Amino acid sequence: MVNYKLLNLIGEINEDMDNKVANFISTIIEEDNTSPIIITINSNGGNIVSGFSIFNRLKSIPNQI
Repeated sequence: MVNYKLLNLIGEINEDMDNKVANFISTIIEEDNTSPIIITINSNGGNIVSGFSIFNRLKSIPNQI
């Protein structure tokens, strides 16, 4: 049985959201770095630096996205 993790990004992409995603990813990797992560994004935009930070962080983890 595959155990999926779900990440919903809703709202403006900003530094606060970037920090929340970093905390979520750190927690997921500590618990289980093999379960796939499903990501849904519902955003009207925001800070490009925070967006790229989230993108790069997601690319660097061992979990399947």
